[in-house]
Amino acid sequence: MRKNILWISRHPLWSGQRTLLLSMHGKKCIIEEKNFRFENYQHFLDFLEQNTTKYFVYVVVSETWKQSAIEAGYSFGTMHKPVRGKDKNKKHLLFKVVFFGGLHVQEKREKRVLNSKGFKRAQTKNNIHTKKSSR
Repeated sequence: MRKNILWISRHPLWSGQRTLLLSMHGKKCIIEEKNFRFENYQHFLDFLEQNTTKYFVYVVVSETWKQSAIEAGYSFGTMHKPVRGKDKNKKHLLFKVVFFGGLHVQEKREKRVLNSKGFKRAQTKNNIHTKKSSR
């Protein structure tokens, strides 16, 4: 049985995050987004129990909830906030996704260059071209 992806957050997915999720779980998965908050830790655990058989669940929760659920053996994933960086004078966003699947942890990263069109300016020693006048 193929599972789909369930994204639980108050914020929509970025295109880089969507690409990472599909590359991790398969391009045929369908991503469903839900916008709600968990009432308490028990509500979070009940939600995981109900949905982990049908979905790869990705949530945004506190670090203490995340660690407690991992120790209890639940399978779910987390998406980290995109980090802005600069490498060789090119701005980029670094996306990181982690899926805790019971006994193993799967992690994937992707770097997206900002404002890039796939070409570079030609490197020349002299960029000034002069015209000879014919007088």
